[in-house]
Amino acid sequence: MNKINLFVIFFTLFFLSSCLQTKILTGEIIDEKCLDCFAENTLEADSSLTNCEASASLYLDGKIYIASDKSIPNHSAIISYQFSDSLLKNTLAFYNNAEMKSAIKYEDFSVLPDQRTILLSTGFDRIKKDTNSWDRYNCVLYWNKDTPEKVQILAKIDNQGVVSSARLRPYFQKVFVDKNFPEGMPYFKMEGICTLPNQKLLFGVREKGAAYTDFEYVIEIITVSYFIKDGEIVLKNDFELFYRFDKKNLPFSENPALSSLEYDAQNKRLYVLTSFETDDSEKGVGGYLWYISLNDFLKKKPLKLLNDKQGNPIKFTHKAEGIAIIDNQTLMILHDDDRRKTSINQDNTKIRKPHQAVYTIVKIK
Repeated sequence: MNKINLFVIFFTLFFLSSCLQTKILTGEIIDEKCLDCFAENTLEADSSLTNCEASASLYLDGKIYIASDKSIPNHSAIISYQFSDSLLKNTLAFYNNAEMKSAIKYEDFSVLPDQRTILLSTGFDRIKKDTNSWDRYNCVLYWNKDTPEKVQILAKIDNQGVVSSARLRPYFQKVFVDKNFPEGMPYFKMEGICTLPNQKLLFGVREKGAAYTDFEYVIEIITVSYFIKDGEIVLKNDFELFYRFDKKNLPFSENPALSSLEYDAQNKRLYVLTSFETDDSEKGVGGYLWYISLNDFLKKKPLKLLNDKQGNPIKFTHKAEGIAIIDNQTLMILHDDDRRKTSINQDNTKIRKPHQAVYTIVKIK
């Protein structure tokens, strides 16, 4: 065999390997509906209607878990539904463990590679010095799917009787060191959590800056190693701002920011959900879905935008906040439209009610 033929074979194998690593996906929205987060006309203490602000989702063993970044009167902000090809409407269940009820502003679900241990993170976007009153905005809860009453707190710290994960805040802050903030940026907001193989935990960053009134929207990911000891998840001291997605040259005008992460173990693929808010109108919110192979993520290559088969970006017309992987070709995208009156499937005759959340089913090709 001559050198030219060897070169051709080598180049062909290299090209095929590259194609497998950078497989181009397309998607199709096949359904959009509403689910009830709680009973209709549930009232808050001031007698105003409670609004569902669903912000986190997870599919595991035939069940969809959903969490809200707004409290639900007399319940925790965590619910579930049975899911078998579709959402089973009469299977709504609440999770009212004391730790679940007291944590505030949930943002994202995930599950450990054991497919048994569920994680749920809040936003970590606020704290008050010299008081524990905002500590519960800083929590990562985890529990075995079979024993949800036995909730544990990641990196727990007890501040005068209030237990939270607030001890993580200095580690997060330090990864945001730059010339303007040599001690790290004082404000940040986490909206993603997921685990990768080889015991890596990811935190997705949506906002960072000088203060909650002075920040930028970002798509960034922090990594940290973990191990299990005596039934507890223990983090190592190797926090790193591992991944930054450059939003230059986007094919649309909005400024999206990270709103959820999920790892598809079967396809060795990371999904990154983003959302945007341009104003308070129904059309002022939306979202896009991105993906990247695990190998490309570890090489810090750019995310790929999920397009339809015509090559146009799939745009959600709601504020996309949660990803649930139903199977290797089906995703459920959960939306948090806050207090907006939003229509379903862009049909102005079908309006989301305050106690409901919109979800979209996406097929991956």
